[in-house]
Amino acid sequence: MFRRLLLITLLLSSTLFASAQTPAPPPADPDYTLHVYADRIQFAALILDDDANPVPNLDRQSILLSLDSGKPFHPTDVHPESDDPIAMAVLFEDAGSQTKYLNEFTKQFAQLAPSLLLPQDSLRLYAVDCGLAQTNATFSSPTTLQLEEAINNLRASHALRPAGPHHNCNNSSPPLLGSMAIVAQWLGKQHGRRVLLVVTQGDEDHSKPTWQQIKEYTSTQGIAVFGYRDRWRYYANHFGISRLIQNSPHPDAFATDEASDNLLSIASGSGGVVMAAEPQDAAKDIADTFRLLRARYIVSFPRPHHGFEGTHSIAIESPRRDATTLRITGATAPIIPQEQLDDPHAVPSEDSPAIIGKRHPH
Repeated sequence: MFRRLLLITLLLSSTLFASAQTPAPPPADPDYTLHVYADRIQFAALILDDDANPVPNLDRQSILLSLDSGKPFHPTDVHPESDDPIAMAVLFEDAGSQTKYLNEFTKQFAQLAPSLLLPQDSLRLYAVDCGLAQTNATFSSPTTLQLEEAINNLRASHALRPAGPHHNCNNSSPPLLGSMAIVAQWLGKQHGRRVLLVVTQGDEDHSKPTWQQIKEYTSTQGIAVFGYRDRWRYYANHFGISRLIQNSPHPDAFATDEASDNLLSIASGSGGVVMAAEPQDAAKDIADTFRLLRARYIVSFPRPHHGFEGTHSIAIESPRRDATTLRITGATAPIIPQEQLDDPHAVPSEDSPAIIGKRHPH
């Protein structure tokens, strides 16, 4: 039985990165130029089994897609993400709600990230308290010392102060959502697979933009959101200790899957997960994140040439019994001008298997 998990949006824009024209080398005749145009839709898919482990050995026949609830079709290419470049931003938010977990997370991230990031990856750190602070540099191949210094600078800027008698933001909540929007805007301009890690309980709900707007923006910009929070405090605040003890054997990566909350909605809608664990598990959370990212599948198919401008929904499913959780990160594709379609010197594009349905997202 097929397992359908989510719908996600595609954004078509003539200003996006995929719209570049790449001329092929000319043939023998110097007066003849062959033109090649980008026309593929490509996105990352996180496909997991019941134990939250990546499902191996998937091919194009193991995946079905549908556009706007149209007829399902197989993609034309599926391959593991592996060492594709990643553009990563990390946003730390505490306000005293999970100080112990955050302290351990920052410590472990500084120690582990240098071995988990590849030379082609990029990283920027942010922190939010009453306002938003960021590292001045975007790191490539950072050392532990560099990351520790950057985190200490964020603390010195009072962006990571714990709650206390001298901590107030004029009686307003920390602007978590607005900060996520700013970080997402930076990520949206970066090359590579875009990833936003957010260390927060995710309880703040008084900012502009709304959770739904953040979810839609990260989706259409191809940003996968991964959330992290103190599991004990989360369950104690929302369900009580008895619920925590009852759920203690569950995999920590999906410890909050039963709850319907805004942070989980953003993560699942953008192709990520929320990890809820005790502070001593912070290192495992970080290592698991990179393991899941590298194990994602890159799924692609030719873009339909007609009637495809605008925003569309895409659904993913699989006939594989072990593929129980399927989450995809939004995609962008170029708008192809009519003159390119009519160019007699253009390399013919592969016919798209996509069949567009009539249920467009609002």
